[in-house]
Amino acid sequence: MRHADAQRRLQRAAEAAVAFLYQEWQGEPVGLVSYSAAASGGAPAAEMIRPVLARAGPRAAERSLAVPGIEERLGVDRRFMATPEIAAGFEAVQNEVA
Repeated sequence: MRHADAQRRLQRAAEAAVAFLYQEWQGEPVGLVSYSAAASGGAPAAEMIRPVLARAGPRAAERSLAVPGIEERLGVDRRFMATPEIAAGFEAVQNEVA
């Protein structure tokens, strides 16, 4: 499957999921937090969902948080260990949707 085809399929699936919650989500704040093993931290995926949310009615926060290198942020117990910068970024997103 080509990358562009995969993106379109993912977007259609996301649109279907959001449509299911359309009434409940009208005007509700949404914060986008993503992570990945790559340097992007999942930011491209988070940005791809923004137009879907815009059409569905929730109010997406302008700020988002992308956490790169997720494997390096897991402790021996596999629990997430946030750096002060990540914690501050998360708090900023949280404050915007509060």
